[in-house]
Amino acid sequence: MQEKFKDLPLRSGVGIVVLNKDDKVFVAKRIDNPKNFWQMPQGGVDDGEDYLTAAYRELEEETSIKNVELISELDGFITYNLPDRLLGIIWKGKYKGHILPATRAIRDYEKETGDKKVISTAGLSPSRNCKEWYDVQLKSKELMGMIDNFALNLSDFNNGWGGGLLTWVSSVWSQMEYMDKRLNEEGYSDKGLVAAESWICWDGRKTTHGPEGSGETVESTLRIFGECLQRGLSLANLPWADNNSAWTMGLTKRLDYNGRLAELGEKLNPNFTGGPAIATRKLNLIGPDDKFTIQNDVPAISRNKFGAPYAVPDDPNHTHYYIWRWFAQLSAGQNECIHHAIAGEEGNDILLTEVDDEDFMRMCSYDRTEDRFITLVARRKANRDPEDMTISIPATIQKGKRYNQDNQFVGEGFSEGEKVRVRWTTEDVEPKTGYRQNMKYGKTDFIEVENGKLTFSISESRRLTSIVFEAIP
Repeated sequence: MQEKFKDLPLRSGVGIVVLNKDDKVFVAKRIDNPKNFWQMPQGGVDDGEDYLTAAYRELEEETSIKNVELISELDGFITYNLPDRLLGIIWKGKYKGHILPATRAIRDYEKETGDKKVISTAGLSPSRNCKEWYDVQLKSKELMGMIDNFALNLSDFNNGWGGGLLTWVSSVWSQMEYMDKRLNEEGYSDKGLVAAESWICWDGRKTTHGPEGSGETVESTLRIFGECLQRGLSLANLPWADNNSAWTMGLTKRLDYNGRLAELGEKLNPNFTGGPAIATRKLNLIGPDDKFTIQNDVPAISRNKFGAPYAVPDDPNHTHYYIWRWFAQLSAGQNECIHHAIAGEEGNDILLTEVDDEDFMRMCSYDRTEDRFITLVARRKANRDPEDMTISIPATIQKGKRYNQDNQFVGEGFSEGEKVRVRWTTEDVEPKTGYRQNMKYGKTDFIEVENGKLTFSISESRRLTSIVFEAIP
C-alpha cells in the first residue's frame, strides 16, 4: 500500500447473501462497469443507521428486492483493505477499507491543534459474539494505547436483562464483567467503560420484556441501567426521540411540532403538556421538515409491527424516559461530574446497613461544580415493604481500581469534621408508566464527616432513594 493511503479510515458497510426457495445464491452483474464484474448486494452504512436497516435499504436500492426474511447475521465484523489499484479511486478516495486509522487520525489532529479528544472503541450487541470482538481489539497494543474508553452496546434486545435468544453472554452487565476482567488481564485497568449505543425497546416484539404499559419496560430499564452503572459504566448514549430506524427506542415520542403530520392526515394523540400532538405509531419520515413524506413501506418499517399501545397516550415521553431521568441525576445536567465510590470496591464502597445489600443497586458521583456527592440506591425487586436503611460513602475522592487513577481529583470532597447538609428523596415507581409515587423527601441542617465517611439513615426507604451530601453555603 502506498504511504499516502495508509492513514485513510475504514469504511463501515454491509453485505447481503440472498437465497431463493431452492437455496440458490443471488449474484448480479454490475451495470456501471463494461467488464464482466459480478457481485452480491452490498453498500455503506449511513450516519445513525443500524446495520440491518442498512442491509434492507441497500438490497432494495440495488436490486428492488423487498420480500426477504432474515436468516442470520454474522457474529462480528470482517475487515479488509482495497487493492492498491483502487485506492484513491473508489469511494471518492475517502477510505482504504473497512478502526485503527481513524484513531491515529484523531491523535494526529490533537498534536496539530492541541484540541484534546476522548476516544472510545466501537461496541457490539451482547446478542452477538461480543467476546470475540473485544478480544480482537485487545490484541492491538497500538489501538489500546491510544483509546481512553472501552465500549459496549447497552441493550434490552434479546438478552439485556438475561434471557431471550441464544447469546454469548447471559446479560448486558455480565458483558461488562467480562470486559472488566479482560482489561485487567491485559493491563488496561485504567480504561473507562462506556456504552457506545444504548436502547430500550417498547414494542414487545424485539425485546423479551413486553410492550410499553406492561410494566416490563420499566423493570427492564431499572435493572439494565442500575446493574451497569453500579459496575462503573460512565456513559449511556440513548436516542432522544423515536427515529427512522427499525427500533422503537427513543426516550420521547414523535411530535407534530410544525403541523406537517396533521397536514398529511396522520392520526395523532393530544399532548397533556399542551405541546405539539403526538404520533400514534412508528414513522419513517423522508425529506425536509416542511415537506417530508411518510414512507412506511420500506422493509425496516413494514416488516415489523410497531405502535404497541402507549401506557399514557397523551404523554410525549415513553415510560423508560422517567427511569432514565432518575438515573440522570448522577450527571447533574451540564455540571462537571466524576465517578466516586463503586459498589463492592474495597476502601471505596457504597455501604448499606440494616438491609441486605444484595437486594440493592447503588452508584455515586461527585459534582465538582456544586461541591456535592450524589448517591442513588435502587431496590432490585418491586413489591417490597419499606425498609430502614443507612448509607455510607467515602467523604473524599479515592484512587479507585479503574477511575481516578491519575490522582487528579483524589482528595476532593469534605474533610474530617466538616459539616455537610443532606437532601434526600425516597419513592416508589408505578410499574406501567414509570411515574413516581409514594414520595417522601427532606433535608438535614447538617451532619459531620466522621472517620472519613459521610453516613446518613433513612427510615422506611422505598424502591428508589437519592441522597445528596452538599456543602453548606
